[in-house]
Amino acid sequence: MIFFSVLVLSLSIVTASNYVFDRSTMFVKYATVTGKHETAGKFGSCYLQLDGDAVPDEMEVGGKLYRSTNEGDTVVFAMYPGALGIPYADVY
Repeated sequence: MIFFSVLVLSLSIVTASNYVFDRSTMFVKYATVTGKHETAGKFGSCYLQLDGDAVPDEMEVGGKLYRSTNEGDTVVFAMYPGALGIPYADVY
């Protein structure tokens, strides 16, 4: 149990450090929403299916963005290199 707790804490620190200390310029891409779906259950998630250059085919998004977006809409996909070299992205 202690090993698992230390592992989760370590991953959280790395993820937070990668995000908080990243002062690099974001790369902006535009993507078209080709579909969307939700997973059910206690920890359900919302996903947008995307079509665009250099963007993933699908990305988990917050519920507010999910509800306000329709198929055919264009979303802004901001990609960051990350302070620790671990890339991450946001969708607006």
